[in-house]
Amino acid sequence: MLRSSCKAEINSRRRRAAREAGRRLVYATCSILEEENRGIVEDFLRNNRFKLRPAGDVLEKGGIRLHMEQYLELWPHRHAPTPSSLAVLERDA
Repeated sequence: MLRSSCKAEINSRRRRAAREAGRRLVYATCSILEEENRGIVEDFLRNNRFKLRPAGDVLEKGGIRLHMEQYLELWPHRHAPTPSSLAVLERDA
């Protein structure tokens, strides 16, 4: 049920915010659950003309240097008391 709610929200924002190439969406949660984070993003990417941008590259352009892969993932036992996940999605041409 939560997964459907997340999908609906990301699709609603996609329709409103990213109708042209190069526009970005940032999908963020306060969750460590795979199905609420990477699962939602991967489903979205399969069905929409977006690509995943490495979060570290996007943040570094803004002056924030963090070592990470495609996603920004903060875990309670490593980084902070509140878990977080962030993905940067960019509209394809």
